[in-house]
Amino acid sequence: NSMDNTYPNSNGRHVAVSISSFLFFALSMSVPSGYSYGSGLLLLISLAFLAKRPTLTLSRTDKILIYILVALFVVSFFAMLIHGDKPKTIDQTSRCLVAIPILLLILKVPPRLCFVWSGLAIGSIASAGIALWQLYWLGAERPSGFVTSAIPFGGLSLMMGMLCFVGIAWANTQRRHVWLW
Repeated sequence: NSMDNTYPNSNGRHVAVSISSFLFFALSMSVPSGYSYGSGLLLLISLAFLAKRPTLTLSRTDKILIYILVALFVVSFFAMLIHGDKPKTIDQTSRCLVAIPILLLILKVPPRLCFVWSGLAIGSIASAGIALWQLYWLGAERPSGFVTSAIPFGGLSLMMGMLCFVGIAWANTQRRHVWLW
């Protein structure tokens, strides 16, 4: 059951989480700072959700994942202090902390799978289009999309494409529009 009937406006929350999840995948590789839009919305929704102090039942695996996310940040923070690095060095691992409220939201209010899969499909197609545009139109030796370099762009684009390949199994279970998926 993906509906959270214990909270008012749960349908609106599900729609917002679903749209935000779609935006995360659809825009992450094809728009400058595209990953920020969907994840930013998810963070705002999760903070509003958690402000209502919902009852959360976490499995052992959920708790372990949260502990790992916190530990990644803590190790990075102490490494910054020990080495005398600038605070900007913990930018990447600070996102582990930001992921925790989003995880808690998604565990309680999961997005509809059609939004996730369509976001991945559109994001993969857009990523391929950006790569072709940068390669053939702009003459880039190594397309990098709108991320830091070619390596994460290629790796993340490949991962999204492989997830779409896995999504074919889900698509085959859909009664409506299976041909479209």
